[in-house]
Amino acid sequence: MRNTFPPFRPWLHLCCSLFILLFGSTAALGQTSFAPAQDFPYLYNPNLYYLPIMYSADVDADNKKDVIILDDNGIVWYKNEGNGNFSDGTQIVDFAQYSKMFPNDIDQDGDIDLVGANSFDGNVDYYANDGSGNFSNAQTIFVVDNEPPLSFEPEFIYINMTDFDNDGDDDVVYHQKTNGILTWRSNNGNGNFSEEFPIDTISSWLNIPIIIIDFDNNGSKDIIAILSSEGLAYVYTNDGSVNFTEVQLNNSNLLSINADAKILTTDINNDGREDIVMSNLGDNLLWFENQGNGNFGSAQIIENGNLGATSFDLIAADIDNDGDADLVSLGSLYTDDAVFPFQTISWYENNDGSFNQHLIDIMLLFLAPIENPYYNYNDLFLVEDFDNDGDFDVLSYIFDDMDVNLYENLLDIPTPAPPPIAMSLS
Repeated sequence: MRNTFPPFRPWLHLCCSLFILLFGSTAALGQTSFAPAQDFPYLYNPNLYYLPIMYSADVDADNKKDVIILDDNGIVWYKNEGNGNFSDGTQIVDFAQYSKMFPNDIDQDGDIDLVGANSFDGNVDYYANDGSGNFSNAQTIFVVDNEPPLSFEPEFIYINMTDFDNDGDDDVVYHQKTNGILTWRSNNGNGNFSEEFPIDTISSWLNIPIIIIDFDNNGSKDIIAILSSEGLAYVYTNDGSVNFTEVQLNNSNLLSINADAKILTTDINNDGREDIVMSNLGDNLLWFENQGNGNFGSAQIIENGNLGATSFDLIAADIDNDGDADLVSLGSLYTDDAVFPFQTISWYENNDGSFNQHLIDIMLLFLAPIENPYYNYNDLFLVEDFDNDGDFDVLSYIFDDMDVNLYENLLDIPTPAPPPIAMSLS
């Protein structure tokens, strides 16, 4: 299904502003505010089929967060020129069939390389960075499946990276739709990986987000895998020697997960344990307190989907620099008297585990985001300190415009400024 949102219409933003003024919003007023949308030099493609997947990394080692976007244009690097300004896109690859990319120093030479899972040939490739943003041709690290897929059955592979064996470099964990195997491989350094170590077989043709978390607080990274086609969550605990054991979640609420769930882990209540935040498309935005030893408390509602608001992408970051994890959401809002829904970009201020919503932007949608198994509604926006002023800014895809906007955080920074607190993301 092709993304056929209509072109940008300036009067839409005026209508949205009038909507907020006349009818109000669910957002509370807060001290932290964001500047109006700034245009980002997104390489527009009128024939966009797949939604863009966004990543941030310091590609050229100049201490500024750049933007990397994967879509029908291939892999494109937007250099951060400073003060929130970005260069026109530079194509790293003009055509790429990757279901997921991962910026990572895969060869341990001190710069950010790119790792990608190829959707059609089963290869996991990496592009070596020379330190200045010049990338090599694709180098295949390993092949997930030697049997080529049918032309209409791509090998969707979902990967994540972390240091499972605590040897100082990031290993890889991935799930392949066609054979259902959840597998990890050890990074031996210099871009070389071990043979496969299967963890489990999970049959699913939909997305399986792979969440990295220290589930049991033993200092080793564990895995949560979401079986979206059955609404289940699997947890695999790492004993410290990379022996994984499946455990049953103690709270059945965590298992009520639909096909579009976005899950992230962060310490919501500052008790030193990673909690779980879950957003279901068309359902509630929830968090579950990690009570230790794999026990989670009951669901606590951040946003009630029954009121017409829904979140389909989510990032944790300390937006107001008060030392706790706030949430930033890309979502939609339906009202009883609205012909079309609204796209919303919001942040939720964390007040000891309860949250107040603040709108960053709201705009009309002539066509709501399409529920399509080939669309990935994750990684559609970024939260980073793009202008190096000590607070987190927001960069987001805008559906109706088929464009990307930058929102500068206007938080007044005290002196000296506390550093932003990076959160653990999926």
